[in-house]
Amino acid sequence: MKSRICVSLLAVLMLVGCSASAQLGMKKNEGSIWGLKRKITLYDAIGAPIKQWETTTSVDDKGGTVYFLDANGKAVTVSGTFIIEEQ
Repeated sequence: MKSRICVSLLAVLMLVGCSASAQLGMKKNEGSIWGLKRKITLYDAIGAPIKQWETTTSVDDKGGTVYFLDANGKAVTVSGTFIIEEQ
């Protein structure tokens, strides 16, 4: 009986105790394995959208520059003001 309660308590703690960084890590792994649908929007200095891309490949964000493959399989590098949204 005690072991059943301990196992149940441990399972609840594991589900509730996932920190934001652990959840982000799990989402990143999910994206690298199956691919998450994402929309990348590039904005001008005023805030108007310049261009949008949709991709399911991995998106690599490094210091204000993002690298990904577009729907045609071409490598795209975006630098400036952009937003990456998960669809």
